[in-house]
Amino acid sequence: KAKKNVVEIPPGIAPQRFIKKCCALISAPFTGTAIIGHLLGIPSVYYDPTSYLDEKDPAANGIKIIQGKIALAKWINKIHKKIKIKTSKKI
Repeated sequence: KAKKNVVEIPPGIAPQRFIKKCCALISAPFTGTAIIGHLLGIPSVYYDPTSYLDEKDPAANGIKIIQGKIALAKWINKIHKKIKIKTSKKI
């Protein structure tokens, strides 16, 4: 069954190809998608809904760990504002 706001990528598509089209990434700790996004210059975070992980965990490889819904909402709003600024500039 399809889930709202969830995108399943077919196995034959390289993650980099999909990630390049993203404006930001929220990844499960400590998956490679956040690392790929970070290397491509795309804002990336690990989301820890349990608040169990140490925010300074070295496994994060310098990628921010966000804990809890409020912190995640703040990060999304911050990214959304940056995107609006970028897309509102006239070319």
